[in-house]
Order: sequence, then C-alpha cells, then structure tokens
Amino acid sequence: MKHQILSAIAAIVLFASCSKTASDTTMSSDVIVPSSSVPSSVVSGFTADNSKASELEWRKGTDDKFKVHFNADDKRVESKLDDNGRTTASRVVSDKAVPKAVLDAFAANFPGETVYEWKLRSDGTWRAHFNRSGVKWEATFSASGTLLKAEKSA
Repeated sequence: MKHQILSAIAAIVLFASCSKTASDTTMSSDVIVPSSSVPSSVVSGFTADNSKASELEWRKGTDDKFKVHFNADDKRVESKLDDNGRTTASRVVSDKAVPKAVLDAFAANFPGETVYEWKLRSDGTWRAHFNRSGVKWEATFSASGTLLKAEKSA
C-alpha cells in the first residue's frame, strides 16, 4: 500500500512538472515580419548599436513593439526594442549562432511559428523549441538544415 501511495505521489509531481505556464503561450504571440515592415527609425537605431549583428529575424509582439533575433559573437540573441530601435531588454537564446540553413529550414517547415529557444546539441544538431496552438514543440535539424525530427509534448 505504501508503495502505491508513493507511486501515485510521484506520478502527480511528474505530471505537474510537465504542465504549461502562461509564459509558455505568450512567446508564440510574436509574429515574424519582413524588415520592410519595421519602421526605419527602429532598424537604423538597432543597426547603429549592433553593427556585428547578422541573420536578423524581425518580430512584432501583440503590444506592437518590435523584437529582433540575431546572431552576434557566436550567440543567438533576442532583443526587445523601443520605438527608436534602442534595446530595452535582451537575452541569449543560444550560446552558439544558429546557421542560416537551419533558420531557413525552420521557416520553411514551420511558417509563422516563433522559436523561443535554440539549443546546439552535443551531436552538432540544432533543436528549436516553439509553441504551436498552445502546445510545446521541438524540432531537430542537422547543421545543414535538414529536418530530422519534429515532436510535440503530450
């Protein structure tokens, strides 16, 4: 009986640790937009402060503020910007810059989806973490951009 109770408690704890939080679903509300849709003041302000940025991916949030994901100093970074293109918040999404082939393959396979975290795995593959219709997904790509696996959480 004691074993059954402990098993039930362990199952509840495991189930609770897998549940989604409000922050999981808010990340997917960003929309990827072409750079031509971003005001020139935002683009020029960002470019002035981030001259080494490459592989830019512009996003617009539900609050009409712009974000940009970019590669810099061998990292993938997300920055939130004010109306002048100045960074108001920034975080490293991955400690290795995501190759263009991988970014292009993700956009082709999952159009309109927003990656909230990229991970470079020890085997050299890249894993994208994103939400689709409120469900967490992971997609794994080779360094050359081949989709190897896509799976959603149960």
